[in-house]
Amino acid sequence: MASFGESLMALEILSTVWGRPYLETFKQTALRSLSWDKNKASLIKEETIWNIYTDKEFVQELFDHCHDLNPKITYNIQSREVLRDYIDENQSAIMWQMRRSIDWGCKVLLAPPDTLFGDGTVAGLLSAAEDPGSVVVVPHPRVTPSILDDLEPMYLSLDNAPLVSLAWAHLHESWIHAEIGHSNQSSWMGGIWWKKVNGLITGKHLLPSPYMLHFTEEDMEYFDKACSFGHFDWRWPGDMLVPQGRQRYIASSDLAFIVEITAPEKNVPPIYDGQPKTGFHRNDPHNKANSQIVFTFRGS
Repeated sequence: MASFGESLMALEILSTVWGRPYLETFKQTALRSLSWDKNKASLIKEETIWNIYTDKEFVQELFDHCHDLNPKITYNIQSREVLRDYIDENQSAIMWQMRRSIDWGCKVLLAPPDTLFGDGTVAGLLSAAEDPGSVVVVPHPRVTPSILDDLEPMYLSLDNAPLVSLAWAHLHESWIHAEIGHSNQSSWMGGIWWKKVNGLITGKHLLPSPYMLHFTEEDMEYFDKACSFGHFDWRWPGDMLVPQGRQRYIASSDLAFIVEITAPEKNVPPIYDGQPKTGFHRNDPHNKANSQIVFTFRGS
């Protein structure tokens, strides 16, 4: 494996990959899409370090696969056994990466093992993260694993617009039910609603996920005391990012488009009789701020 130097870098990526199924998904999603032409060029330009934690038996296999895809990136691939600082390994990985971001001044791209980044999205994320301490959030649709069947023949890069069209062909139930006017509209619990206007997909997402982050010492103190890393989406933006003016919301797929592979039976919001068609059951500061933003996705 390549040595991991303690040098200041502009960008680091963090991924945690547990178990063979997630490893194979990771190869088909985050690894593949971040190696598409424009994304790869952005990562090389930023002299990126990609930090990956996985099971001990997959370390060498993963390094060989990564190096074949993009040998110009530095890969720091380690066994999950080194993550002993906190009870939860994912929390340990995030806290370690947070400390590096603060100490070395680097931005951090979160690349979960079930995530596809449209080609050109890395540049879009970086463009929105130029302010010190900024955190870029993106409304990411959920799609079913069937999208990988259609993605398999596509060895060439897939720009944001064709990925939007592909996503809508494999849309997860949580997003199908979020369409305005659906008989079982789940927006009240899911915090998402959308419709088609002038050939575009437009709507609101009150819980977009953070993807490009520049952490501060205050973040370190906050998460060191957090009881759960569910705070990452549900509490941290409202407690700190929005009040501090640090959140950057990319609302156009022309700049960035990200999808998350989700099993059909998971993350489906419950639907209650008589619940409102729009609005959200929570009213935290970031929910209020995000409700004022309309996202627009453009397909091909």
